[in-house]
Amino acid sequence: SFDQREKKGIFLSPAETTRVLYSFNHSNRNEHHVNFCNNYVTTSKYNLFTFFPKGLFEQYRRSANLYFTLVAVLSFFSFSPVSPFTTITPLVFVLGIALTKEGIEDWKRHLADHTINYSKVKFWTVGVNTQSDCPEKMCQNVEVGDIVIVEKNQQLPADIFIINSSNPDGMCYVETMNLDGETNLKLKKALDSTVDINLKTVSQFKGRLECDLPNSSLYTFKGNLSQGDQDPIPVTPVQVLLRGSCLRNTEWVLGLVVYTGHDTKVFMNSTDAPSKRSQVERRLDLVIYFMFAMLVMMCLVDSISVALWTETDGPNMWYLMLRIHPIDEFDPEDPPVVFVFSFLNGIILYGYLIPISLYISVEIAKVAQALYFINNDSEMYHKESDTWAVARTSNLNEELGMVQIILTDKTGTLTRNTMEFFRCSIAGVSYGKGVTEVEIAQAQRLGHAPPEEDQELIPAGGFEKGFNMRDERLLGGNWVKEKERDTIQMFFRLLAVCHTIVPEGDYPELTYQAESPDELAFAVAAKALGFFFHKRTVSHVHVEQMHAMQEDKQNLPYEVLAILEFNSIRKRMSVICRGPDKRVVLFCKGADSVIYERLSVMSNPHRESTQAHLTSFAEAGLRTLCLAYCYLDETVFSAWMERYYQAKTSMRDSDRLVEEAAEAIEKDLVLLGATGIEDKLQIGVPQALSLLANGKIAIWMLTGDKIETAINIGYSCSLLRTESTLHVVAVDECPTPKESQADAILAQLNKAIEEIQENERVGVVTHNALIIDGRALSLALLKPQRAVFLALGLRCQSVICCRVSPLQKAQVTCMAKDSGIVTLAIGDGANDVGMIQAAHIGVGISGQEGMQATMASDYSIGQFRFLVRLVLIHGRWNLRRIVRVIFYFFYKNVVFGMSLLFYNAMCFFSGQMIYSDLFSSSYNVLFTFIPVIAIGVFDQDISSTTALANPQIYSSSGTFFSWRRMAWWFFLGLYQSVVLTFFVLLTYMQGGAVVTGSEEGKVTDMYAVGMAMYTCIVLTVNLELVVVLTYWNWFTLASVVLSILGWFLFISVFGSMPVSYSGSLHHLFEENLAQQPSFWLLCLLTVVASVLPDLLQRMLQRVYFPSDIQILHEMEALLPKKSLRPSDIESARNSTQLSCISETQSYHKSVLRTKEEDPANLLFHNEPDGIETHGYWAKREAEEAGGTLAGEEEVRSFVLAAADSELLAKFRTTVNKSVALTRVSNALGNLTNAVSGGIKEAER
Repeated sequence: SFDQREKKGIFLSPAETTRVLYSFNHSNRNEHHVNFCNNYVTTSKYNLFTFFPKGLFEQYRRSANLYFTLVAVLSFFSFSPVSPFTTITPLVFVLGIALTKEGIEDWKRHLADHTINYSKVKFWTVGVNTQSDCPEKMCQNVEVGDIVIVEKNQQLPADIFIINSSNPDGMCYVETMNLDGETNLKLKKALDSTVDINLKTVSQFKGRLECDLPNSSLYTFKGNLSQGDQDPIPVTPVQVLLRGSCLRNTEWVLGLVVYTGHDTKVFMNSTDAPSKRSQVERRLDLVIYFMFAMLVMMCLVDSISVALWTETDGPNMWYLMLRIHPIDEFDPEDPPVVFVFSFLNGIILYGYLIPISLYISVEIAKVAQALYFINNDSEMYHKESDTWAVARTSNLNEELGMVQIILTDKTGTLTRNTMEFFRCSIAGVSYGKGVTEVEIAQAQRLGHAPPEEDQELIPAGGFEKGFNMRDERLLGGNWVKEKERDTIQMFFRLLAVCHTIVPEGDYPELTYQAESPDELAFAVAAKALGFFFHKRTVSHVHVEQMHAMQEDKQNLPYEVLAILEFNSIRKRMSVICRGPDKRVVLFCKGADSVIYERLSVMSNPHRESTQAHLTSFAEAGLRTLCLAYCYLDETVFSAWMERYYQAKTSMRDSDRLVEEAAEAIEKDLVLLGATGIEDKLQIGVPQALSLLANGKIAIWMLTGDKIETAINIGYSCSLLRTESTLHVVAVDECPTPKESQADAILAQLNKAIEEIQENERVGVVTHNALIIDGRALSLALLKPQRAVFLALGLRCQSVICCRVSPLQKAQVTCMAKDSGIVTLAIGDGANDVGMIQAAHIGVGISGQEGMQATMASDYSIGQFRFLVRLVLIHGRWNLRRIVRVIFYFFYKNVVFGMSLLFYNAMCFFSGQMIYSDLFSSSYNVLFTFIPVIAIGVFDQDISSTTALANPQIYSSSGTFFSWRRMAWWFFLGLYQSVVLTFFVLLTYMQGGAVVTGSEEGKVTDMYAVGMAMYTCIVLTVNLELVVVLTYWNWFTLASVVLSILGWFLFISVFGSMPVSYSGSLHHLFEENLAQQPSFWLLCLLTVVASVLPDLLQRMLQRVYFPSDIQILHEMEALLPKKSLRPSDIESARNSTQLSCISETQSYHKSVLRTKEEDPANLLFHNEPDGIETHGYWAKREAEEAGGTLAGEEEVRSFVLAAADSELLAKFRTTVNKSVALTRVSNALGNLTNAVSGGIKEAER
């Protein structure tokens, strides 16, 4: 817009829609001078003057920081019960850490900007004739219209129009990794009219370049170059080098600067990533609001009580002399004023309920989780590509533990994206005798022996990568013997010519630089079949090919006249060329749906047979394309070329005009045949999908394949199962032609829902899968079908969307996200970026399609199978850790804050502070801070091995953050605050008087009582971790020990300082409290009384009502390691291994308590891989019944027995304990005898 350009220093009229540049010596150059944006760039957020204002603004977007600042301001008033130091210190500490982090990150950006802006670039000026004589200027001083010289391996300083290069025909190669993440080189070339210009003749260049205004499209450029009286020549993206790319395999490029600075396309694309907040973070806000509400309630009780007290009893307190010297805060004559002052006093006094360091603690824990665990997990390292898992953000670590829907791309995500030419259909004949992965999986699913491959057809050295077709009729030049050899020859010509591949290297040892793996497979197939594409120039491609009537090979040029490029809307690509026979021919390849629409009514006898082959290819899991051609009349082509030229040179609506021109020429095609490309699954994909599904995660696959292909691939990758009920929704299945397609789709969706509901009503449990094609999906995403489609999708365990466009991927993701369910999108290509950014969590795979998906993602991995560990292990651990950090913070602040309330109540709510200001400000940032970090970083309940062996436990992760658990922590903190407060006060108070502290007459004053109470609180909240934690390491142990010892060291050292510093704390601990045996006994009894109830509750719950997690945790500790075999991805199990969480309490005590069968007979079963069991409990119950088990083998027997889901159902039958124990006792003899003979079979 005009406003945006004006901000960037570009002053053009609002009506201006194009940018016009003139060469150095053009006559109009001085008449059309425009002040364009300079080339200085900055990616930093702050500068020296804006750092503190903007940085503080960012911090105060958190409402909690506003509250703490308000409290700090109130502390300066006389009615404040604490000194300003107490409130300001923790606030400065928290803000200081946050601002320091922001400053370090922004300083790194400044350094990077400085490196770029001050780099040198050569430019041409008058009188320069050689490259060595060219002066240099800093990159930030480059201006629009400058002619610059970019040298090999140098970054492009701006977006430039290529005038010429060191290579023949003005060709050059660039690497665009910084733009789109792709490492393969891109071919760029100058216009034919400028390839003769060099440094000596550039002064004679008189040109006018009209182009579109700065925009963010990396892959488009519209422009016209006018030279003198010649007609304008269209300038395409091929003639433009973008800033951020790097010049490769080219000594130098001479170019005209078109866009500079923030007008360049790379900076126009540098938009901020969408802000994502986790569900836990949103719930954390609710926790803060609850605590603030509780704070307000406490202040109201406080202020009302003190107002009533001062009005009724205040005058009777003669020693306060309120009548003689009235104080505003306690004026008996003005209760409303007393109420207000007391309320503000309470806001300050009880402000410790809201933890000021909670946010910073959570952030530290998340960063440590990402850096220490995710980024360094060797189990997620892909050796072949040298790729580690990377957490690009730590904000969503815990969100990984709440995923309910995974939306995945197929090509390059589930598959390897290394295409192999596998089969083809030419002139109605199918070629290719290999067996695909999908066909093997189909045979296994149906119980048939997999088809055998003919290994004799594979040459001794194997096939070249990208070609894997086995058929003696085509290989070795045998195609010339076929009946339709002319059609076959044209088929191979199309493969060799219809592409944009650039060959690299010396003939004949060449490598191909292709924009897609499909194109690469076609070129390799053509080469393997005798049509070797080996050279590309500005206007020609050269193919070494066999002739149908000759045995020797010929090197033939094809003049490329026009290229109609592929895109997701056209779904086809065409090349118009003049062949060796001088005839103009159009080669076209694309999806069968678009090719069949453009076939000639006549001269296509193989339509039906080719369509049948397409269907069989799709059923075999192959990617299919149709190939067609037509010869063009010279007159028709000349007229069309004029129209095409006008469309290309038009600066208004050029895309539409080009598309209309393409539609006009791509018609009356002759069908040659079809191709079948195999894209094999990545290693471990079926097992990974099975594990994720067992974790109660729905999998939605969004693919561009046909329905037949998608279904068969779904079976091969375990997305679909043999017992799956498929609900297919497609436009082709409309009931009647008269009914509108939208109504038909709605009817199909409703019918599928009714079928699922009917099965649920009769108690039939099925695996439901929804399959919907692209046309049906476009209708299903519209109202009112959208709500019904979403309802059906949420009822299905698997969803497959076929023929999906990139836009539809994002739309489906947004629809699932809007339902409130946590979604994770994973992809590997640029077409997945919208989906990745739309989901709650975006995961990118570093694959064959570049790094766009990775750069747009929140997390990146090397292979799909690593998603299992990222979600089921790290996601679950991180969720549990962060929730525990929040609950523990909530608990320990309740303990501290409520102790202030109880003591204040004993002081007539006068606002008296029992703790030193120093103690209060240090509570959250010193003596209870490190253990919180230990919880957030290291805590875990079960090992990764056990978690992978039992993916069902992932579905219980959503229960980690529950209001019931929060209520327990609240009442625990409330109870402990009561115990801590009154135990201490009753110890030191008798009859309202302070007990003498020692024989020397040293009195235990209020500060000593406060120190004793504070000591008990520090001991209690730190030792509560001993009860709570299930995982200990040196850091966790050290955090608890050092927090406790640090407190005693602190009060000893601080009390030893001069009185001017230590004040009332001077030698208070070592000369008073530490010498009293009653103090140490008080600490012991108080801590025991505070912690013991929670300890007993947890022990009783673990003994009588254990959860699945606790059972697994005990197994890890008590069973031999060899029994807990890792359920790695290669041997993942589909069978149910653990009960649902809701069923745990009904069967954990039911091991060996079935009425119908003897436990010894139930012991051995056919599924020994089941690790989940309650063997420990069985052993304990057997011992209680008076019997003994022979040893760990018996325990292991129960492990193996519990694997079968049918057996687990029997275990869930609850029987009276006495009867059960009697049965256990009677069964022990048979059990011992059965173990030795049956364990080997069970293991087998």
